Amino acid sequence: MNENQIVVRHESEGGKTPTTRDESQDVSTITKTIKGRGPSKGVKVAKPMFLEYNVYNVPDGQWSHEYGKQVGSCATRININVPLYPKVDEQIKKGFWEETKLMFHITDDSNHSREKYFHSCVAKRFSCFKSKLVRRWITMKEKKPKNQTNKMPWDVYNHITEDDWKTFVKHYFLPESLLRSEKARKSASCNKNPHRTGQKGYNRKRLDWIKDGRLPPDAALPISSSSSVNSSVTSNVNRVRKYRSKEWILAHQVQNKEGKWEIDPNDSEVVEIATKALEYIAEEEKGNLSFEQGEDALTKAIGKKDHRGRVKGTGGMVGIKKAFGPCIRHSRSDHVDIYLIICITYKVALKPLFMKERTPCRLALEEKVSGNNIVVADGMVQPSDGALPQHFTSMKPGHYKVQVDFVYEGHVDDILPVPTGDGFTNLGGTLGSFVQWPIHLVIFEDGEDCISPPKKKSKSNVSKERDGSSKKKTTVLAAQKKTTDLPSKVNPLKLIRT
Repeated sequence: MNENQIVVRHESEGGKTPTTRDESQDVSTITKTIKGRGPSKGVKVAKPMFLEYNVYNVPDGQWSHEYGKQVGSCATRININVPLYPKVDEQIKKGFWEETKLMFHITDDSNHSREKYFHSCVAKRFSCFKSKLVRRWITMKEKKPKNQTNKMPWDVYNHITEDDWKTFVKHYFLPESLLRSEKARKSASCNKNPHRTGQKGYNRKRLDWIKDGRLPPDAALPISSSSSVNSSVTSNVNRVRKYRSKEWILAHQVQNKEGKWEIDPNDSEVVEIATKALEYIAEEEKGNLSFEQGEDALTKAIGKKDHRGRVKGTGGMVGIKKAFGPCIRHSRSDHVDIYLIICITYKVALKPLFMKERTPCRLALEEKVSGNNIVVADGMVQPSDGALPQHFTSMKPGHYKVQVDFVYEGHVDDILPVPTGDGFTNLGGTLGSFVQWPIHLVIFEDGEDCISPPKKKSKSNVSKERDGSSKKKTTVLAAQKKTTDLPSKVNPLKLIRT
């Protein structure tokens, strides 16, 4: 792949300056053209259509665009006053699928994933269509196309009657409908960096990127029959690790007046992620960087792993197992071997690897400058067999599952050794919940020496400090009480890593 064609632009002191592998890229203003869409015209093809599926069991190939039209056609045949797609009569939904199967010569797979994917697409299209009706004719937040300026919905869409529309408007202003709309808005706001591929999505845009030379031919997703999907996915893992990050960057590029593709400099967060991802890609190609399973340059640039059922930059609803392969599970003996290596490396005493009961402990972190271990919190080690799930994340070897009970003063913003599956990275955000903590940094009552912990903070004080609204109230009595609360068996000595 020609790396000079992946372009990232950012703001600098001298104005808008392009940042690429080749710094000679010209600067130009990015323009956006808005093209209005009318009603779906449905599938109008006379010759037989044989829909193909890629290794993810997602429609691909020559007839995927017509398949999308069929999905839209099915969505428009549902009455707009049906609240949600699951409420549609099962016989109607079954009829949609049987019609689509005949039209595209689709064969059912063993786990019915193709049928499930079809219904999920129709449900999404139905929801988006109703949202468009609201934005254009009720809230007026979206500008209508020129050919619809003075028209009502029943004038534009043949399947909508005037009575249907009056009922739809009445239902929209019901309290439960407004509450559902607000929940949907909050959910949509979480999608901070939407792609710029338009109607095509990743699957069809990937072909365009290959044609114009921005991706090499081997980046294409292979077409696979249902019988060979599993083997194809296994061989496709390397393709995902190699090209997914680059495809994500390409999906966020727009075309400027000169016809060049680049990221809009106004999307500062996307620019930052893309820049970091390119740096990580370069470091990995040099052999200076390696990633764990389920990670690549993109996850490292974003700062968190993908959603387990929706991996970014793959197109369709692809889960993390399909994209990165099955998780590697460590056996009990693997945990023991890794634990022994950790104890020898850090020169700490052997501790019980698999706890049989809840055990009080103190949690320490290593200070980067001095290398000393400093107690930052109190917790409770949980019973474990070495492979318990923690927030839907497999336990790492050489770690305890610990409940955080207290966070000491000044350590609320400390970075966790292992981020939680819920996205928390700071210690203060995990108060009262479970985290993974390296065994050599867990101290028991008769444990290793370390630097004395600071004063404890209650849960309410930690919350106030995180909100920036904490007020310091210091009295002699309170100070004495906090001093007596400090653990007495921790020696104020340094445990220096050698």
